[in-house]
Amino acid sequence: MKQHQQFVLALLSGVSLLTGGCQEEDTTKMAPATARMLFVHAAPSVTENVEVYTSDAVVYGSNNRKANLAFGGTAATNPTAGQRPIRLRLAEAEADALRAELALENYGYYTALIANTDPNDASATAPVGVALLQDDLTPPAGGNAKVRFVHLGVGAPAVDVYAYVNQPGAVTPATPAFANKSFGQLAPGEGTLNLAAGGFGAATAAPFAEVPAGNYRLEVRPAGADPATPAILSATSPLAAGRTYTILARGALNPPGSSGRNLGVQVVAHDLTLY
Repeated sequence: MKQHQQFVLALLSGVSLLTGGCQEEDTTKMAPATARMLFVHAAPSVTENVEVYTSDAVVYGSNNRKANLAFGGTAATNPTAGQRPIRLRLAEAEADALRAELALENYGYYTALIANTDPNDASATAPVGVALLQDDLTPPAGGNAKVRFVHLGVGAPAVDVYAYVNQPGAVTPATPAFANKSFGQLAPGEGTLNLAAGGFGAATAAPFAEVPAGNYRLEVRPAGADPATPAILSATSPLAAGRTYTILARGALNPPGSSGRNLGVQVVAHDLTLY
């Protein structure tokens, strides 16, 4: 009897193994963990377009080339999270201009600012690097927008930034929204960009300030100047409720030749639908 029971158990075990082998294979695969990066070309010394790659392979005309940026251009990418090679080339050059292995968080948001690293040099041979900002893109409170300011104007002095709702009869406020920011500094807070010549700086925490949404007038003056002093830079821009923006002073006060990269204000929208 005992031998019969052992035989039956062995037979049932074999049937179990056979039927297990006949089950449908689970072909569901987890999507790779990704980060979110917004690249901005803000280097007035670089006259060529900048190509961005997020892997070690270079395949022109494929999805491997994530961006091809002219000065002032922006492009969002979503490289795989973890240690990732991020590479920049100039106008389909044969070699990388910059390359770094970056530790990117899964669903972490970053802004990569391609910029001159010398505050007074916009020549063709000026050193260039990438400042990496870590972004908190949590939506603002209802009816508000989120903004920050970054000073990348080569040859420009420290500045005050005034911002007010652009409507009939509006006058420049008595105090700036962001005060006394020199090249490489950002606001709000006392943050400074990590700009490494020839490479990527470590990620810098770069918070935003909340403001009521509206169509804004932005005026930039030398730090400490009277609000009645004519602005050296100005722009109008809508700041929509629920959206997040980076305001850049970028370009050069005295650009070399006729590069068309004069000092100016650029408002960059962090649009989550692009990632």
